Amino acid sequence: MDSAKDRKLKGPEKAAIFLFSLGEELAAQFIKELSPEEIKRLSDYMKKVEVSPELFKEVNKEIKQKLSLPIEGKNFIKNVISKAVGEKEAEYILGKESDFLRKINEINPDILVNFLRHENPQTIAFIVSNLKPENASTILANLPNGVKTEVILRMAQLDTVSVDIIKSIDEVLKEEIFKKEVISEVRKVGGLEKVAEILNRVEHSTQQSILEEIEKTNPELASEIKKKMFVFDDLVNIEDRGMQILLKHIKMEDLVLALKTASDALKDKIFKNVSERVSEMIKEDLEIMGAVRLSEVEKAQQTIIDTAKLLESEGKLVIPKKGEEEVFV
Repeated sequence: MDSAKDRKLKGPEKAAIFLFSLGEELAAQFIKELSPEEIKRLSDYMKKVEVSPELFKEVNKEIKQKLSLPIEGKNFIKNVISKAVGEKEAEYILGKESDFLRKINEINPDILVNFLRHENPQTIAFIVSNLKPENASTILANLPNGVKTEVILRMAQLDTVSVDIIKSIDEVLKEEIFKKEVISEVRKVGGLEKVAEILNRVEHSTQQSILEEIEKTNPELASEIKKKMFVFDDLVNIEDRGMQILLKHIKMEDLVLALKTASDALKDKIFKNVSERVSEMIKEDLEIMGAVRLSEVEKAQQTIIDTAKLLESEGKLVIPKKGEEEVFV
């Protein structure tokens, strides 16, 4: 078994082992003198550290008589910190606040949207900003048109949300849905990137309607959101080598379906970067294609967009930013 010296224990790890040896009452007295940040850091080490007789000896030889006592780390941590700062504050420190974000993303969007219909736009904006894009887009699509615009405007301007506001929202949610814990930390939410990511995933008609409404009241904000968004026709800006790499990762049926509503410029770009035979096949498929649901076309386009973004994240191609001229060397 490794000794404390061999493992090069950090100060908080040694303190964690020392606290285990004290018992709950004495450990609680010690923890009362620490700041919430110090308690959180110490509790993290207490969860991870392997408490063994060898480590006890290395850290404090004077507590040898306590080494054989069985200790349940998780319960010990909770009980000690609860006695030191109170049960509610202990829950905050031990990370219960993360449950809020986890739980709202586990709620069925159809259930959540019914709850949100009765809330003010600021509350909706905060909650939607903390949802996964696919859930957020479902919520937005099912809100009344006037409310959609107001929520998007507030999301774009959200920055720091106070503890009291978060607690207030969580109190309502736990009565209606959660029935459990509250949270305690200030959250960074919203912003143009979040709005753009969500709008990229809603149906085109909904997307256009929201942007048009925003343009009426705040043209500059609408312009900034558009710059952050990435739509299918933006693929035309990818340089030829990158387009060839992208096309190798796309199913032919998705490509043909996606091109149903694509701009002529994008079609020409794609035809330019495939063989003449493949180009003719795509053109023939487009000519004989009958009426298809717009939602199916947009789904195929989103699949290709997601693939392009994945390849960009892997460094295999570059997607030029809107309004910026990329230089390739």
